[in-house]
Amino acid sequence: ELLTPAVFAAGRVLMEGAVPAGWEKHWEGPEEPMAYCKAVVHRMSAVIAMAERAKGGEGVLLSKPVRLENFFHPETFLNALRQQMAQQAGVAIDS
Repeated sequence: ELLTPAVFAAGRVLMEGAVPAGWEKHWEGPEEPMAYCKAVVHRMSAVIAMAERAKGGEGVLLSKPVRLENFFHPETFLNALRQQMAQQAGVAIDS
């Protein structure tokens, strides 16, 4: 079924000019629906481009500047980078 109750409810919220609460659980973006959707598309395009770059091998992802505003949750990326750097340096990470 294409029009599930969840899709119908999200559509209703969008038509009322708001961002569905379920969407905001994944990412707290702009409050205006069109701005939210544009920001999601922009971030997804950037993430896809970074994933393609990462396929080039170790170190290729960071061969160009990484713009943290392109991430939905930049703290996750920074934590993973911190863990990788600590592992490469042979240093334990304090909790």
